[in-house]
Amino acid sequence: MIAKWFTFILMLVLLAVGSYGAARFVSSRSNSTDEPGIMAVQDYLNLTAEQRRVVADLTQEFAASRPVLRQQVWQARDRFVALMRDPRADKNDVLLALHELSRAREEMAKNTVEYLLALRDCLTPAQQDKLTALVERGMCSLDEACGRPGGGACGLGILGGWGNRIRLRTTAP
Repeated sequence: MIAKWFTFILMLVLLAVGSYGAARFVSSRSNSTDEPGIMAVQDYLNLTAEQRRVVADLTQEFAASRPVLRQQVWQARDRFVALMRDPRADKNDVLLALHELSRAREEMAKNTVEYLLALRDCLTPAQQDKLTALVERGMCSLDEACGRPGGGACGLGILGGWGNRIRLRTTAP
């Protein structure tokens, strides 16, 4: 009788360990990204496990391209700021650095929008509305998911911030 109970308990323990291991494996595969912005968007949109599985490959591809793009933005920004601080910097060098910064930010924004368009195809209408509102408001509204302390260079928010901007009056008072 004791041997039967021992066998039963051993089977329960093995089942629990196996379930835990499988859950950890699946969880690590579906969330294996160093891009906090991606996961913040997915969490904000309340993607289901099935939706996350559908976008997993897209997410991995997107996440792989982000570090290079982000580094290009920060290098261009740092070069621009350094030239602005240098009173002897040539005007043309400063303008060229500004152009390089704008180009790097544009590549980041383009990459982000491509991801959002692909993600949008997997969303419900309510989630699509939330995504549109997020793009309008700006990704940085989700916290510090932008990749550098203090935000910035996240690629989202390129259309955002209207609530904080002063709008020009188009009609006479």
